[in-house]
Amino acid sequence: MLYLKKVFIFFICIMVLFLFPNGTVRALDDMVERIVKIAVIDTGISTSAIDSEKIGQGYNYIEDNEDTEDLIGHGTAIAGILVGDRLENVKGIIPNALLIPLVCQTKDRDNKVTAGNHEILARAIRDAIDLFDCRIINISNGVVEESAILHEAVKYAEEKNVLVIASVGNSQKENPNALYYPAAYSAVIGVGSVNSRGQISTFSQRNQSVNIMAEGEKIWTISKNGKQLMTQGTSYATAYVTGAVATLLSTRPTLTANQVRNILYGSAKDIHTKGYDTDSGWGIIQMTKALEWAKSIPLFPKSIFLKSSNTQFQQM
Repeated sequence: MLYLKKVFIFFICIMVLFLFPNGTVRALDDMVERIVKIAVIDTGISTSAIDSEKIGQGYNYIEDNEDTEDLIGHGTAIAGILVGDRLENVKGIIPNALLIPLVCQTKDRDNKVTAGNHEILARAIRDAIDLFDCRIINISNGVVEESAILHEAVKYAEEKNVLVIASVGNSQKENPNALYYPAAYSAVIGVGSVNSRGQISTFSQRNQSVNIMAEGEKIWTISKNGKQLMTQGTSYATAYVTGAVATLLSTRPTLTANQVRNILYGSAKDIHTKGYDTDSGWGIIQMTKALEWAKSIPLFPKSIFLKSSNTQFQQM
């Protein structure tokens, strides 16, 4: 039945293309399901904090099983920003999204943190696409060394029209030259942090991995125990951008990954050197303006925005 449904939708889309060329984009969007699936490659998601209906079946790559309960809290905090908490004290950016927790960091029986490496991260990226059918991948962590296997996984995501959004890191003070991957790869939306006044956070990396900024200081979200939590970091700025991307795709599902990046970068509020710069990327994300762009963007725009030119995960 699912196959026949897909064939039917494809046939209708082709008919719309020929019969209503001026309304093709909007008509195609109206026929696509609008619930966006987001892979959260992190520490898991706590069902004590996040409504279980908003959490899909994921996988634990550390324990090699399907237990994705969050024993650390980082992934749950990301989830709270995206979909809100169980009690609705924290309002999520896109509460109708379905989150797929892919655990790449957790605690063992001795309460010791165990983290995966670039190979596990690469596997999670591929599985998010092939096994879990996610359109968006949130990675609020990274590795400090470039990896061929990780780079290939990111390229694969781009080939499959899947958006990868990753944090650029929080070690600007102590290690300003550090590049974090996958944020540093050109196809990835690398996210830095600003404060509520639009100033670049002192901890946010300033290098070629930065594409766009979002607020990452004094952020209210939820702990793994279901209590309100104030936190900061490029991790949480990344979650905000992921939520914005999911909002764009729920509004216009036919947008390509490249179109989404163009919209985000082009509609951002410039705050530093005019145009792109390595401190602030293209500027601060503006969701309302991005949505306006999304409604008017041509079906096949030219790409006009370009990014300048065995390690364990680090939460950000």
